[in-house]
Amino acid sequence: MDLDFPLIDFHAHLRGDSPIKALEPRGGVYVKELAELMEPLTRQVAGICGMHFRDPFSRFLYRSINHYAYHEILRVFEKYTVEMLLDSMVRNRVGHTVVCPIEPYFSNEDVAMAIAPYPDRFSLFIAADPHQPDAVETMERLIKKHPVAGMKLNPARAGSPSEERRMYDLLTLAQEKDLPVFIHTGSFPFEVHGFDDASQLGPVVAAFPHLSITIAHIGWDQYPTILALAERHHHLSVETSWQPPKVIREAVDKLGSHRVLLGSDFPLLQQNVALENARTALTPKELEIVAYRNAYRLLGVKV
Repeated sequence: MDLDFPLIDFHAHLRGDSPIKALEPRGGVYVKELAELMEPLTRQVAGICGMHFRDPFSRFLYRSINHYAYHEILRVFEKYTVEMLLDSMVRNRVGHTVVCPIEPYFSNEDVAMAIAPYPDRFSLFIAADPHQPDAVETMERLIKKHPVAGMKLNPARAGSPSEERRMYDLLTLAQEKDLPVFIHTGSFPFEVHGFDDASQLGPVVAAFPHLSITIAHIGWDQYPTILALAERHHHLSVETSWQPPKVIREAVDKLGSHRVLLGSDFPLLQQNVALENARTALTPKELEIVAYRNAYRLLGVKV
């Protein structure tokens, strides 16, 4: 399928020049040089498992090897620089990418500096950490200092239960600044410090009916919960990374193509894999809407 429109990847991650923080080395045997050699195989296995094996027993197995996974994630984020993301974008005809820091592991400031030379290629969604007492004030400072396009919340790794007042305060700030919000969902394959039960998002999204909210990964293993939530709340959209074609198809059938956005979760999943899943699931017209027009409408970027 030849594309006559530019692609927009609504979900990628990068770190800046500073070392990754708070991702402490775990026990177990890990040989970085061997992991480098095995990366193509590791990626293939992780992609198959992540998209097709999300049942409770599989998630138990993933958590049982989390010492290796932490090392591997650290290696991947250290390896994949902004230049490598740009190269991937050229190879896959991606004109623009939304970049999300992951607080507290790599900071908004570092990522903002890394992508600053490429304003036409990247949009910054600052990472809000509701676990931090000064989260709202920090977001306000970042919005004043950098060209911020949106806000990302990751309750599973850096958040707190949805009932916590600070979560609502952050969403109130996004609404006041007219910023779209991106929320991570799915059962995290590691221990969590907040919550990863997608049903807990119900009261949060209901409280902000005029705020544009996109749900990452379509909930991953919890996609039925997220799709049901989105059917009730029409201001919700979903993003496709780590979902196989059949789930992307189901999302478009239930919500309409105008509420589904293409995302890759680069570098954890490669852009070509995310694009191929969307190509398989969608008609050419639907693909243009999902992979370009919806993100263009939210971001207003020239591609």
